[in-house]
Amino acid sequence: MKNINNITVLAFDAGFTSKAGEKTPGVGYFCSGVAGSGKMGFGVLRNSSFGFD
Repeated sequence: MKNINNITVLAFDAGFTSKAGEKTPGVGYFCSGVAGSGKMGFGVLRNSSFGFD
């Protein structure tokens, strides 16, 4: 079996953060599968990278 070295993994998680108010720039409606409707807030994309030796 061949040994694999130096593996880098990238992970992404898209979501949103709730925000009420109409005067905050960047606030929009995003689909929430849990609520089954649109929710007002900010779009968020979280990413992470980690490696194995």
